[in-house]
Amino acid sequence: MNTKTRIRKLEAQAQETASNRTSKECFPQNCICFPGDEPPDFEVFDTNEERGAAVALLCPLHGKRFTEPLPFQVYKAKWLRDREWKDDFPTHSRQYARAMRASFPDGQTRGQDLAELRTHVLERMWELANIPASQTNNTIEGQCQALKLLAKTREGKAFLAARASEELEELKRRGVWPTEHKIAVQ
Repeated sequence: MNTKTRIRKLEAQAQETASNRTSKECFPQNCICFPGDEPPDFEVFDTNEERGAAVALLCPLHGKRFTEPLPFQVYKAKWLRDREWKDDFPTHSRQYARAMRASFPDGQTRGQDLAELRTHVLERMWELANIPASQTNNTIEGQCQALKLLAKTREGKAFLAARASEELEELKRRGVWPTEHKIAVQ
């Protein structure tokens, strides 16, 4: 048997398996369970919090969404996980894709939220650094700590570098800008 014949036979088997799966399994529209032969692939989730949320989420019709996750997970590169998510899991059934999308409620999407969270954290640290001492029992320890934390990361340094020089001068004037720790803002 030559290679082309083998490929044709494999494609026919795959197509037959896919058609059998969709004809055997009819899931109600509201069901967010994983199909029995397709347990969730937890490699798709980037953080333990995302995995925990997916496990804790219950199907409104059946309760628990899957019996057991795979006993082992095959590593997938981040670019492949992102592509699968973006392409709506093309190698899986429609029900699997529905169950995976349900793992992120309120229209959240994987990856996008992490960037938004980083930005939110940087902005919150900046807000904390700018709280007047009169609102914190006349101490500036918390403001100094927030500024130090901002200055520890590359993103925080870039955030500080993007601030207007007047804003940074105000922090220096109020004593929030730490003099014993030089903060390189380049």
